[in-house]
Amino acid sequence: MKEKIIAILLFLIPSVDFLPFWNPAVTGRFILFGGFIAAAVPFLVFYYLFSAERFRVTIPDILLLVLFAYISTERIFSGADRVFSIRYYELWGLCILYMVVRSAADEKRIRFLVWAAIAGGSLQLIVGYLQLAGLLRSDNSLFRVTGSFFNSGPYAGYLASVFAISLSCWKAKSFSKARGFCSRAGEFVLLFNLAGVFLMIPLLKSRDCFLAVMVSSVFLYRNEVRLFGKRLAKRGPSGKAIRVLFVSFIVCLLSGGFYLLVKTKASSSQGRYLVWRNTLKMIGDHPLTGVGYDRFKTRYMDYQASYFSTHPGDPAGLLAGNVYYAFCEPLQFVAENGILGLLPVLAGLYFLGRSFWGSTKPAGIGEMTAAAAAGLIAILVFSLFSYTADILPIKMNGIFLFAILVSEYRGRYDRICSFAKWRRSPVFRPVGTFLLLLVIAGFFQASLFLKRLAYGFSDWQNASVLYLGNQFSESRRVYASLYPLFGNDGDFLVHYGKVLYFGGDYGSAIVILRSAKRYIDNTVLETSLGDCYRGIGEYTLAEDAYLTASYMMPGSFYNKYLLVKLYQDGKEVIKARRMADEIQHLTIKVPSPAIDSIKSEMKEYLSAPGF
Repeated sequence: MKEKIIAILLFLIPSVDFLPFWNPAVTGRFILFGGFIAAAVPFLVFYYLFSAERFRVTIPDILLLVLFAYISTERIFSGADRVFSIRYYELWGLCILYMVVRSAADEKRIRFLVWAAIAGGSLQLIVGYLQLAGLLRSDNSLFRVTGSFFNSGPYAGYLASVFAISLSCWKAKSFSKARGFCSRAGEFVLLFNLAGVFLMIPLLKSRDCFLAVMVSSVFLYRNEVRLFGKRLAKRGPSGKAIRVLFVSFIVCLLSGGFYLLVKTKASSSQGRYLVWRNTLKMIGDHPLTGVGYDRFKTRYMDYQASYFSTHPGDPAGLLAGNVYYAFCEPLQFVAENGILGLLPVLAGLYFLGRSFWGSTKPAGIGEMTAAAAAGLIAILVFSLFSYTADILPIKMNGIFLFAILVSEYRGRYDRICSFAKWRRSPVFRPVGTFLLLLVIAGFFQASLFLKRLAYGFSDWQNASVLYLGNQFSESRRVYASLYPLFGNDGDFLVHYGKVLYFGGDYGSAIVILRSAKRYIDNTVLETSLGDCYRGIGEYTLAEDAYLTASYMMPGSFYNKYLLVKLYQDGKEVIKARRMADEIQHLTIKVPSPAIDSIKSEMKEYLSAPGF
């Protein structure tokens, strides 16, 4: 039963973005994921307590538990600064998913789960090609194809993981394990995934996906390439010449493809270098424990503002925007969790590598293990340039594949455990029953919490619609009712503060927006604070907020325009003219009517008589 629940998750969750929630691609997936996982927990506990099945505890299992305990402990001690974190709640569910897959000991069950993940990828490919044909609408107006994701980047990362799994199963002829129609259907699904992803990569223009697909493919076919090289070497000089030409062709193909992808998105690459540089500064300031789990978005923009305040002429200022991710998961992980959080991860990688590839006679890589390794490699390569920790379908594939890999792990310190001996004890039945009832009670509590969140996300969406319709009093009433639930969510507080501002309640808006700075910081928050301070006549505080927003995004016309208007209100002519002149000389990154209007107004202001 529990394997069927996980199979449904692997197939269904990537395609969930239709629920009437605020940010449904994130919140809707989390609600469904949490509900299914909560339903699987009683089955899991009953399985371990009352069945005769034995389970093996390994070093990677313990290290994963240590990492989870470390993150949870840090959140407990963060107190009032604890961020409302869907990522953390998903972490609970992912740990349970890991245990369910680890309990699926036989190959038949694991194969069933692998094919569920492959089918989920096929469904997303169909969605993507329907969007390309104009039959389905993309969730992002800037991208024609996004699948069921809010951006083409996460969509590409998910497809890369599915491609690696499909390629491994194709190589192993997994479809031949079935008979008749099922065999032909399996062959068709694998071929559809491989061809579909291969053709989709140029459309998505995702360098990360390209690299992930190439590296995982090389991993899977490394032995064939090695054998091919040995056969050529036996043919003498001509064979060696062919081998050199073949290797040169492959290197040129990969290098040329990657170069073209980099050149087509050069500004994106430069922007990531800026983010990585500031993230390294953040790590240097908090090397041991980091800034806290899921708190990167709380602290990063302060570093970006500090950098540009001391480097005003840096060309990277034109590329700067509001940043929520480090676009490199290892960097962001260390920035949030520090060296202490990194240690169990490195130890886990060491033990896994030693088990599979570190000895002269490795444990051996079976069919499903190879699929898991290839999929994990694709996800890890993609995560070097993206934000996979915020994309639930990719995380599900990753933890699912990691659990398969650990199931095949063999180490010196493994322990085979079972509750069979304990069941002979007279206290086992009452204690086991109590634990099972406790888990069932926890399931109901989790279900009630998820229900509250579901209604909360739905009301948040309704409040946002009311705000966009200029119905500020009604929107304010809904936001106020949601405050006890989302009072430590930075995005919620920024939205709530803006509603209060447009409703004319500047004092309350300032209180809400200042509390939001504990959980998030960006130009939207700073300009909203500046507007509120300007509304109550606190021009010095308004200037500080506008300047902070301007340092965060030096290439923004709007932030500098707000400063000009503030200086005009305060009769600070010299400052106003200096800022207006800076706007006139600011390079336009993306032309728009709003920018043309600002530049025209500043030109008229500078040329006005009397100056």
